[in-house]
Amino acid sequence: MSEGSYILLWKHPQQLERNAIVTFKALEEANSQYVKRIIGLPGDKIEVKNHELYINNQKQDQSSYIPLEKQLATKDFPLKKNSSVETVPKNKLFFRGDNRGHSNDS
Repeated sequence: MSEGSYILLWKHPQQLERNAIVTFKALEEANSQYVKRIIGLPGDKIEVKNHELYINNQKQDQSSYIPLEKQLATKDFPLKKNSSVETVPKNKLFFRGDNRGHSNDS
């Protein structure tokens, strides 16, 4: 997305799946919305190693939606470092912004 882009949203999707783009209210900023991509589903182990996204120890191909230079801006992390859990908890999702170097992620 770039400045001036439009987004068509479904208010109540039937099913949330990996790589779907969602929007939700930003808790820190009144009247703001986040636009994020669903990366992790309940039970998934999420890691970034050497700028590569791994879900359940499987390297993910992100080239169709994130240019290489933005992938290289992704810092390494295990999910546990950011959230104190090893896997995405039951009934929860893990989101990431596509602008990886400048994104607040869940």
